[in-house]
Amino acid sequence: MATTFINYYSSIFPKAALSRITGINERQLWHYAAGVHKPRKQQLEKIQNGINALAEELAAIDLV
Repeated sequence: MATTFINYYSSIFPKAALSRITGINERQLWHYAAGVHKPRKQQLEKIQNGINALAEELAAIDLV
């Protein structure tokens, strides 16, 4: 699932941005995206938590 997510949203979240959001090394994200390595549960949680935190930040923006 992480591979699919990383590849599907790569135009929105380049590996460098996803690395900053999640705290996971960019090279490791490349390995996950290419299917070279499968992320452990702890890494999946970092990805999930980073995306959730970003979603909360974006939802809190009030432009009007």
